[in-house]
Amino acid sequence: MAVVGKAKEAEAKQMLSSLGETQQAYYLENAKFADKLENLDIVFSGYYYNYEEPVIITNSPYPGVKQGAIAVNSLENNTREYQLGVYYNSKSFLLVLCQSLSPNQNAQAPNISDGECINSTKVQ
Repeated sequence: MAVVGKAKEAEAKQMLSSLGETQQAYYLENAKFADKLENLDIVFSGYYYNYEEPVIITNSPYPGVKQGAIAVNSLENNTREYQLGVYYNSKSFLLVLCQSLSPNQNAQAPNISDGECINSTKVQ
């Protein structure tokens, strides 16, 4: 992966980090995760990425939500996709950031907090 591509990917990592923090605050105030970006009261814009609406995880014993960053022109920009999972378990939050294996592939966070990224790799 070229250095320029990695620099462009910083946009997705930073925005997903902010969305993860905002989802945690929303959960503490509302006892649920936000199912729409507009409910999070966060202003952002992306140049290299589009940000998906939150996906509430329903097939898990604990509440969770996924937030995705979809690369714009991933092959041209040499950027990978990302998905963040935010999970609430026993009065604490856990975040898992997953990165696609290469440009033009999907990243998918696990459906449970201790699961593995699906067709992608966990970012440490």
